Amino acid sequence: MSVIASLGAAGGPVVERLRADLAERAGRIEDALAIADKATPPDYRDFEQVLWHARLMARHGMTDDAVAAARRAIDLAPGRVEPRLALLKIEIDSGRG
Repeated sequence: MSVIASLGAAGGPVVERLRADLAERAGRIEDALAIADKATPPDYRDFEQVLWHARLMARHGMTDDAVAAARRAIDLAPGRVEPRLALLKIEIDSGRG
């Protein structure tokens, strides 16, 4: 049994990020996105988690969803620059910026 599996739900969002990242690296993109969607529901309040989700979606062509998530992160952390930079990068990488 892997260490991640042995944690079950105890690890919370950090473990879910690891699971999604491992799935992405293994080429299981749909699994990675499903894990990320479940770990980052629409009412999630941690801007860093929301940004991670936005970046994952952006890497896999889900630009509209990624932009929406980055804007949500801006709303969650209006005094932080990271969400604004992430939104800018997503828009530039997608050809919108």
